[in-house]
Amino acid sequence: RMQIEQDHADILGGWLRGMTTGAPLVVQIANRDWANWQGRELPAVTTPRPGHADYAGARKYGLDDARPILERASARETAARVAVGAVARALLAEFGVAAGSYVEQIGAARATIPDLPLPALWDLAEESDVRCPDPAGAAAMRAAIDAARAAGDSLGGLCVVGAIGLPVGLGS
Repeated sequence: RMQIEQDHADILGGWLRGMTTGAPLVVQIANRDWANWQGRELPAVTTPRPGHADYAGARKYGLDDARPILERASARETAARVAVGAVARALLAEFGVAAGSYVEQIGAARATIPDLPLPALWDLAEESDVRCPDPAGAAAMRAAIDAARAAGDSLGGLCVVGAIGLPVGLGS
């Protein structure tokens, strides 16, 4: 779907002249692939994809067909969460709070994380296609991903998430 979707967010409500209005913020992210399925009978998905929500969701809800799960846990869902996260990040910045993340491991490929402050690590992660602040580790991660893809498999990983500027120790 990466070739089809553009992941462009349009703000439809709750925003005026660069400011929120206090009303709910309405963001639309178009699903271009939706039109490809209109009027078609969709085949059942009985083989879960590695690393996706298909298996866990089908088991949780007792389904023989994982399609309702894969459609619900799709990239469209992820795009919506990213949009909400961007709004939350901007709001927190107004209070001096910053949050970020980086990838430390994918499969067996593990990075050597430089001894730098979190914001510097986050900046390095932004420059990496695998969000890894260590160039050698990132290269190993890409190789592991390519090998898994060639084998028809997927990999898990380890992400480090942090925040700075949070109020701590303010009362009991």
